Amino acid sequence: MRTLVTGAAGFIGSALVDRLLAEGHHVVGVDDLSSGTTANLDDVMIRRDPNAGRFSLVQRDIRTPELIGIVAGANPEVVFHLAAQTDPAVSFSDPQLDARINVLGTINLCEASRRAGVHRVVYAASGRPVPWPGRFAVGCSTTRLVSDMENSWVAPRSPYEAAKLAGEVYLSAYAEMYGLAPICLAFADVYDPGEEDGGQADLTRDRICVADAVEALVRAGRAPVSVTGTYYIGAGASQQIATDVGGDLGWTAAVGLHPEGEEVRRAS
Repeated sequence: MRTLVTGAAGFIGSALVDRLLAEGHHVVGVDDLSSGTTANLDDVMIRRDPNAGRFSLVQRDIRTPELIGIVAGANPEVVFHLAAQTDPAVSFSDPQLDARINVLGTINLCEASRRAGVHRVVYAASGRPVPWPGRFAVGCSTTRLVSDMENSWVAPRSPYEAAKLAGEVYLSAYAEMYGLAPICLAFADVYDPGEEDGGQADLTRDRICVADAVEALVRAGRAPVSVTGTYYIGAGASQQIATDVGGDLGWTAAVGLHPEGEEVRRAS
């Protein structure tokens, strides 16, 4: 499968690139390296033979007009859109910068995808609480945020959340106008269990291991083009877990929550 990953040199993006290459896919990465770093891709380049020609990294800002040509040249079947300004503090100090990257950059990607004939775009949205008490996406499972409940949860708490939500809205508009098939994954706090204290559960917020975030992205990329919408991806912040999750993307819930942390088993 031919794929394009924006934000490819970031924390989640580099892990996704590694996974896609391990599965034999072709990957074009796009990153301006303003926050991501090529060091994140060192292991990818060492373990995946660069001479195989299945991975290339293009250093470009997602706002550049050149993105249209980059996407067209890659001719991807799936675009994974992870590039973003992700610091909420920056969104407060410079909301215009935040909007230029997260809103205008996403519009630019929508337009590039439309012109290249790409249908599936998987978008890393901002994590938000699921509107119903006790209803969460668990581990590698998902809970769809159905449209008749949207007004109850659309309440951005920062310019960052507002801009990321605007990205979802533009993707939805392009779906209606041009047949784009977006899946938006609203991630909980993504952590690396290999880092110091990374594996310690913080019961004051929902968290998800980076490997499970990548699993969600890959599954969304594989999903039938008829599957669209926004999904919350997390481990669950409540003992009361819904059982009717994950059908659209082919996952089933498998989780046990304990006072000292969380135990997540990947669904088959």
